[in-house]
Amino acid sequence: MNNKKVALLDYCMSDYFSGYHLPVVSVCVNQTITCEDMASEIQSEINATFDYLDLSKEDEALYKTYCNELKAKGSEIFIEQTELGEDEECAVAYFSIINPVYSNGLMFLNP
Repeated sequence: MNNKKVALLDYCMSDYFSGYHLPVVSVCVNQTITCEDMASEIQSEINATFDYLDLSKEDEALYKTYCNELKAKGSEIFIEQTELGEDEECAVAYFSIINPVYSNGLMFLNP
């Protein structure tokens, strides 16, 4: 069953991300960010790391659809973050492709 979609895996400090077995797009969030800005950041990160990500055409289309959905939400807040000081590390939003499967009331990210 193919329910593939892009999802926010985690929003945390980089030291606390447990990782994921598929390519991950990471976006540093150092201030409050709107949905439209997040879409731009995701697209920018994909463009910067395109060779590393090695996305299939299907995965590229999923990211494009996800970003278009975010852009449609415009100035709606995606993540609210207070301004960081010079010495503070920014939190990171991690995105990837998931194919959710439900079993016994639990959701698994991939079959």
